[in-house]
Amino acid sequence: AAAAPPPPAARKGWVRGLLKFGVFAAFAGAIGGAGYATHAYSLSEVDKKTLEFRKEMTTPIPVAEDASEFEKFRARAYETAMKVPVAAIELYLEIRARIEDHVVGFTEPASDKLLPDLHPDDQNIFTLVVDLTDTLVCNDWQRERGWKTFKRPGVEAFLQHMATMYEVVVYSDQVQMVSCF
Repeated sequence: AAAAPPPPAARKGWVRGLLKFGVFAAFAGAIGGAGYATHAYSLSEVDKKTLEFRKEMTTPIPVAEDASEFEKFRARAYETAMKVPVAAIELYLEIRARIEDHVVGFTEPASDKLLPDLHPDDQNIFTLVVDLTDTLVCNDWQRERGWKTFKRPGVEAFLQHMATMYEVVVYSDQVQMVSCF
């Protein structure tokens, strides 16, 4: 005897599962492609490689005047559907440009020289760089008063003594540091 076909509800669930898998696979592929493009190509290379595709996908499709309404609809629907990958590429390029600009602010020095040139008489003097936070000063927090900054014992004498032998540079990696000197 022939096997009975599965009930329509079972077919519907199978199709829905297949559609979910397809959407997940497309999303995972897009993320993987963006990750590879970010790793393998610079922003300008990605822009150049996708420029032709973006122009082609945004160019209107010529439709003959005597074409049927279905043909006109199909051409317009294709044009509209192709705007999605173009918009996704442009969004990727914009986000990547913003991220790269932000990263440059942290990876590139603010100026070509971090310290000014020494006076010609002081050319043989070494530079001593000292961290302000937890080396020269100590931060303490208490519930009653909040944060308070204290100089470590002997800091002033240490800096005065080091200044006789070195060019002393004090730095801090804290964004907002209140000095107590």
